[in-house]
Amino acid sequence: MSDLPATLTYFGNLQNIGQVINKLALPVQEAHQLRDPFLPDRYTSLAFTSQDMFDASVKFIAHAILGKSPPKGQPNHPLQKAIMRWRMENRFNDESEIKEALQGLLPAMVEKAFNEAKECHQAWVDYVSSKRVIRFCEKFQDLALWELAGAGYRGAAIKFKCSEDSIFKYCHPVNYQRWPAVTVNQQDYVEHMVGSIPEIEFNPEKTLLTQNYAHRQFKEWRLLVDADEHDEQWLEFPINLIQSVYIGALVPDKTVEQLKNHLARLGPFINVYHARCKANEFSFEFEKVSENLTESEEAEESTENAH
Repeated sequence: MSDLPATLTYFGNLQNIGQVINKLALPVQEAHQLRDPFLPDRYTSLAFTSQDMFDASVKFIAHAILGKSPPKGQPNHPLQKAIMRWRMENRFNDESEIKEALQGLLPAMVEKAFNEAKECHQAWVDYVSSKRVIRFCEKFQDLALWELAGAGYRGAAIKFKCSEDSIFKYCHPVNYQRWPAVTVNQQDYVEHMVGSIPEIEFNPEKTLLTQNYAHRQFKEWRLLVDADEHDEQWLEFPINLIQSVYIGALVPDKTVEQLKNHLARLGPFINVYHARCKANEFSFEFEKVSENLTESEEAEESTENAH
């Protein structure tokens, strides 16, 4: 597991953040509730049919036979032996001839591989149905993050202290990829069937942690818990895990004051900041509006008092 950062930040609209603060609990979500159309969930269907797999297999085998370079695979695999023999014999001229020759052998192999793929897909459905997710980010200053996750600058964010003996032990960094995740990769099953790869990796956690590479600057983490262990819709945490609360730039000053006062009663040690637009640049500065000392200020005061 990757080392936890010192802090992680949770974003939401003001109503959501208010509930989190009042309940001292975070709402858990299923994958389909994360508002990510590229992330598979328990409603996702298998992305290909047995006919799709058959056609892909024919193309793969045809390329292996007709291509300039010999295929790389398991030399003792029956199909690999046949492919190498057909290459040496120059038996085929095009893909249509290869497809006709494979009609007696390939359909049964494809059907077996397709059934295995369906079983793997069902295993994904079972896995993702059993998991609940909470999203966090290492970053909290990013403008795009405030626009996307912070209710269009009208929301707020809670910065939590992370420790291995808290709920954050369930956190994992997301897996930033340039291509969307799939429950089952058709190409993997084709290559395994023809002996090009020895085994197929099935890592449902990796799939659930997949995120668009374009969002890598957010440094997202996802907290994963089992639904049967946390059957409630909220995951509780102790108040001392809250380090700071950041309020969006478009939240009215009156609302900021109300939230600040509420937090002061709930936890006087919680630092509260209001995002302000910097002059002459597209960025925020966070103005401290709570009256308590920050941790660094407390440390400085303690040092001065010691002298």
